[in-house]
Amino acid sequence: MEATDGNSLPSEVRFSYEKTIQLRLTAIAGLTELNLKGIADSKDNWTDINYVIRVFSNKDKEHWKEDAFFGYQYLNGVNPILIRRCTALPENFPVTDEMLFPDDYNRFDGLKANIVHGKQQYLMAPLLLIPHTRYTLQINFLARLLLISPSGVFTQFASSGGLSACPEDIAERGMEDVPNYYYRNDGLMVWDIINRFVKGVLRHYYKIDAEVSQDSELQQWIQDIFEHGFLSQANKELVKFVTMGIFTGQHSAVNCGQFDYSGWMPNNPISLQLPPPSTKGKTSEATMLNTFPDVNTTVQGMSTMWLLSKQSSDFVLYPEEHFCEEVPCKLISNFQGELEILSTVIKTSNKSLEVPYTYMDPALVENSVAI
Repeated sequence: MEATDGNSLPSEVRFSYEKTIQLRLTAIAGLTELNLKGIADSKDNWTDINYVIRVFSNKDKEHWKEDAFFGYQYLNGVNPILIRRCTALPENFPVTDEMLFPDDYNRFDGLKANIVHGKQQYLMAPLLLIPHTRYTLQINFLARLLLISPSGVFTQFASSGGLSACPEDIAERGMEDVPNYYYRNDGLMVWDIINRFVKGVLRHYYKIDAEVSQDSELQQWIQDIFEHGFLSQANKELVKFVTMGIFTGQHSAVNCGQFDYSGWMPNNPISLQLPPPSTKGKTSEATMLNTFPDVNTTVQGMSTMWLLSKQSSDFVLYPEEHFCEEVPCKLISNFQGELEILSTVIKTSNKSLEVPYTYMDPALVENSVAI
């Protein structure tokens, strides 16, 4: 069925009372927490870059103009799953559309940007498991209602208007051995731990392949997901499929860093009021300020990024206890122990990094897509 509101979802997947109240209070508190309440209603343009610096406090404002930091964000920023390796340079190094516009963004070709506060905006071309579905249905419903609906934040204020990671994805993009790709380094270790845990549990309940195919309820569940969730792109490997369902690291990687990288608006403006410059050396600070989103749009975008990146008060770290048999309980205990060890490994590695990569740390990744 299609949910018409949060209350139409089954009770076992709806937000708890605490979660509901916490989300409402957090959304209200966002502008106050960010000290933005006094300028939230202004539709004026930014007139002084120093004022922008004073208003927004974020670690990126020290490096946002640096080419190295720009490149770093493509590896380990809020969208580390689109970068692809260039295996050879064309003759004379001509710049082609294929180099600047990867296949992943072909859907944006010819897309008309949004209108915000009566002004045309512009886009820059990009160069099951119960613990693991906790709140996911309702958070997806709220995303459709509050973020990408006709009255949603992204529809109103973003230029564009209104997954599961796995080793094969990284290999397909040619990113197996690109240095300093921490999304891959940490993500593959998390994937491997989950995959071995899933394999152990499934092998306990399904001794042979025939038992999988003969489980009518399992087959019906998978078929329903293939038809309505994966558009009939069937994955015949049950272990891999279940691992994909549990692996929330990809969501953590693209969600939890939103405020880290977008909290300093000039680094990642939610919208542009002018098209990006096409002639080198013609841009001034005045041009930049006129291109930035206006004050109100900036504030709305900032508060939304802050809310989406904020850890829930009822954050759940490890799977809840849904098993009582000896074998599954032992597998869960081993699983939790391996995640704790990996968390220590990641924290140790981060000590040597100028910009720590924390989004795959198991101690910070929730069981499910809950925000």
